[in-house]
Amino acid sequence: MKGNLHKKMHSLTMSFGNSSIIKDHLLLDIDRLIRFNMDSWTSRILLMEEAKKITFDLTVKQLMSFDPGEWTESLRKEYVLVIEGFFTVPFPLFSATYRRAIQARTKVAEALNLVVRERRKAKEEGEEEKKNDMLAALLDSGDNFSDEQIVDFILALLVAGYETTSTIMTLAIKFLTETPLALAQLRVSFFSFLTSLLLFDLFFFCRKLGGPRVTTPIMLPPLEPSSLSTFSTIHIPP
Repeated sequence: MKGNLHKKMHSLTMSFGNSSIIKDHLLLDIDRLIRFNMDSWTSRILLMEEAKKITFDLTVKQLMSFDPGEWTESLRKEYVLVIEGFFTVPFPLFSATYRRAIQARTKVAEALNLVVRERRKAKEEGEEEKKNDMLAALLDSGDNFSDEQIVDFILALLVAGYETTSTIMTLAIKFLTETPLALAQLRVSFFSFLTSLLLFDLFFFCRKLGGPRVTTPIMLPPLEPSSLSTFSTIHIPP
C-alpha cells in the first residue's frame, strides 16, 4: 500500500481514531473485554499472552464490531501463526514456520473478505445495522475501496498494534506491581475520575428532569478492595 491509497487510508484512520464516536465507547469496550478475559483466568497466567489476547479482541471489536467468540478465537489462532512468520527467515522452502504463516494469512484474508462482502451487500440493500467501526468508515468513505484493499488494510491494522500494545500493557503492570506508591496514586486518580463521571451523569440527568434542587445519596467506589463502599450526599443545582 503506497501513494494516494496510503494517504487516504491514513487520513481515514486518523479521522476515525479521533472521532467522538470511538471515544464514546472505547473505554467501555476496554473495560468489558478485560473483565471478560479476567473471568477465565486461573490462579496462574502468562501475562504477556493474556495481554496479546485482550489486544486482539479489542482491535477486532473496533475494526469490525465482533465480540469475543468462536469466530474471533478461530481467527486469532490463525493470526498468531501469521505473526510468527514475521520473525522467521522468509523462505518457504527452508522454514516450516514461514510456510504456515503464508497459509494462515490466506485463511485470515478469506475470513475477513467474507465479512467485508456481507457488510457491503447489507449496506447496498439497506439492511445493514448501524455500526460505529472501522469497516463501516471504510465502506462509507466514498473512496470506492475494493474488498481486497479493505481486507489488506484491516490486516495491517491488526498487525500494527498487536506486539506493541500488549508489550506496553505488560510492562505497565510490571512497573505498578513493583512500585506500590505509583499503584496507590493511580488508584486514587482512577476513582477520582470515576467519581467525576458519576457526578457529571447525575447532574445532567437531574437537569434533564427539570426538577428542584436534589440531594442524592450515591455509592462511591472504595479505594481499597477490603473496605466497604461508602455513601456521599451530592447536591445537584437546578
